[in-house]
Amino acid sequence: MSIFIMILLIIALGASVWYIYNLRKKMQETEARLIKKHKTEIAATQSLFETQQEQKDFDYQQKLQEMEDAYYQQVNELNRSIDALQQHVIDLQMYSKNASEIETHRILEELKQQLMKEGHLASSEMVILPNLFIPYTDKDGITKTRQMDHLILLPAGLFVVETKCWRGKVIHGLNKHNAGMFSFINDMMGAKDSHDDQTLVFVQGTDDDAEIPTVQIKSYGDPAKQAKRSAQVLGQYLSERLDHKIYVTPIVYFSYESVKDEAYKQGVLDLSNDGDTYRLTNKKDLCGFIRNQLNHAPVFSENDLRQIKETLQNINYIRKTDLY
Repeated sequence: MSIFIMILLIIALGASVWYIYNLRKKMQETEARLIKKHKTEIAATQSLFETQQEQKDFDYQQKLQEMEDAYYQQVNELNRSIDALQQHVIDLQMYSKNASEIETHRILEELKQQLMKEGHLASSEMVILPNLFIPYTDKDGITKTRQMDHLILLPAGLFVVETKCWRGKVIHGLNKHNAGMFSFINDMMGAKDSHDDQTLVFVQGTDDDAEIPTVQIKSYGDPAKQAKRSAQVLGQYLSERLDHKIYVTPIVYFSYESVKDEAYKQGVLDLSNDGDTYRLTNKKDLCGFIRNQLNHAPVFSENDLRQIKETLQNINYIRKTDLY
C-alpha cells in the first residue's frame, strides 16, 4: 500500500511540475506579449507625439510668417499713410489762399459792383468763384484734385484766373529761341526742350560780406501751362455733367499792384508767343479784359451760369466720416 501511495505521490508531483512549467511558460508568453504591446504603444505614442510636435512647429512657423507678413503690411500701410499725409500738407500749403489771391478777389468783386452800378450787367451775369477744387482722373486711373485760384462766369464765357505774385523782375515765356546769347540761362534752369517756355524771376540782393550787389535767379516753370491744364480739367468736368461741350479760357494774372513792397513791383517782361492763354500784368489790364468781354456775343444764358455755379458748388470733397 505504501508503494501505491508513493506512486501516486510521484505522479502528483510530476503533474504539479508539469503544471507549474506550463503555467510559467504561459506567464512568460503573456509577459512577452504585454512587453511587445507596450513597446508598440510606446512607439505609436512617440510617433504621434513627433507628428503633433511637427504640426505644432509647422503651425508656429506659419503663424510667425503670417505675423511677419501682417507686420510688413502694416508698415507699408503706415508709410503710405505718412506719404499721403505729407502730400496732403503740401496740397494744403499750395491750395491755401495767399494775400495776392485775396487781393485779386477784392478787385473782381469791386469791378462787379461797379459794372452793376453802371448798368452793364445784373448780379447773376457775373459769378466769381474763388479757390476751386476740381476732381479729375489721371492717366493711371488715380483720382486727384486740381486747385484754381478764381473762376469767373460771364455770358461771354468762363475764365480761369491763375494769380502769380513773385518778388523781383519777371521774364515770362523765355525759351532757347528768344533768349539769344543768354540761352545758357534757360539750360541752367533745367529747360528740357528748346520750345519749353520758362518764367524766370530775377531778385536783386547784396552780398553781406562784400556789400556787392547780387542777382538771384529763380525758375517757376510755365504758369500759362498750369492755367491751361486747369482750364482743360474744368472744361472736361463741366462737359461731362452738363452733357455739352464747354470751353474754359485760361488767364495768368501777375498781381504786382496788389502788394506794397516795391521789390515785388519791378515789372513783367512777356516774351511768350502763347496765343491760348491771356497774360495780364496789372489791375487795369484785368479789369479792362473783363469789361471787354461784355461786348462779346453771349455764349451762356443766366440759367446756364446758374447751373454751372450750382454744379461747382455741389462738389463734395469731404466724406462725413472724415469729419469725426
